[in-house]
Amino acid sequence: MRPERASPIAVRATSEWSDVENADVVVIAAGIRLGLKEGAMTREDLLLDNDRVVRDIAAHVGKVAPSACVLVVTNPVDVMARIFQEVSGIPPERVIGVGLQNDAARYRVALAQHFGVESHRVAVRVLGSHSETGLIFLRNQTTIDGTPLSELIVADNPVKGEITLRQLERIEDNVRAQGTAIVHLKGGLGPALAVGTALSQVAKAILEDRPLSILCSVNAGDGIYVGREAVIGAGGVQAISAPDFGMQQQSVDNVLHQLRILHLITELHALHDVTPFTATLNNRTLEISGLPDAPRQELRVLIEQLGLSVTSPNARLVVDVGNASMKEGILDIFAKARIPCLASDERTVA
Repeated sequence: MRPERASPIAVRATSEWSDVENADVVVIAAGIRLGLKEGAMTREDLLLDNDRVVRDIAAHVGKVAPSACVLVVTNPVDVMARIFQEVSGIPPERVIGVGLQNDAARYRVALAQHFGVESHRVAVRVLGSHSETGLIFLRNQTTIDGTPLSELIVADNPVKGEITLRQLERIEDNVRAQGTAIVHLKGGLGPALAVGTALSQVAKAILEDRPLSILCSVNAGDGIYVGREAVIGAGGVQAISAPDFGMQQQSVDNVLHQLRILHLITELHALHDVTPFTATLNNRTLEISGLPDAPRQELRVLIEQLGLSVTSPNARLVVDVGNASMKEGILDIFAKARIPCLASDERTVA
């Protein structure tokens, strides 16, 4: 059966940036994929490898297609979208991260199975980071047949149409882990069909100016890309939802802080390639020393733009990382980046 309307499509491989010139939509999928390296991996493990890849692409696209809308799927999506926007200079409303809607679909299906209803009767609200640790499920705005999920939670002995907190947390943990599990089961290929479907929906909304409300990673005005429900149409992001986080506000704040720290690390990674420095990580602060005046001042401005607290005593930068539990993760990434870092326990990482 032939479609009622078909559009001619030409597919061409190229290594020339001039072929991207004046494109209306550019999709960024380049980078190291989950599952291509040995051992268990998360999206954050791709941070340093994909940082360099995306910076290089962004510099070229910003020159040859400055008016394009850019859809980023390279992981970790939230961080890579911000890096692309910063380096390319393309306005934030025209740089969009795609991926969170896959997490929402998995959550919807899991809840439908638990409550024994069809998935279209479940409306979910998911936001945060498209990652194993930053995904937040808004229970007070997720509904089953119109009833808020938060009103269906019981302490124990649930009957049909109810769920215990422990059961719900198990479902949410499984959804967080499913994306990476699918990638490993498919030998690193990942849910390409689902991502491709989401990309086509967003691209069509932009090219045909048919506004679409969809979960995606956007800049909500504070410089940080994070998953929100947004309206996408001609020109990119036209509106961003401002949900009431209620009792989950602290969880949202924690995710935003985690993203700020990841952004800081990518900037330090790029800077260290040009101007070496040393770092000391205490329980709540990261001290950066050895930078000349000019790059130190530029880095301080960038840190302040990220919304992190920073001081500069004695030609050093002292950043409040705010969460001692992130210490091992920061040390691990510094080690991978080969940035010398002395931990407060006097353990040197290089």
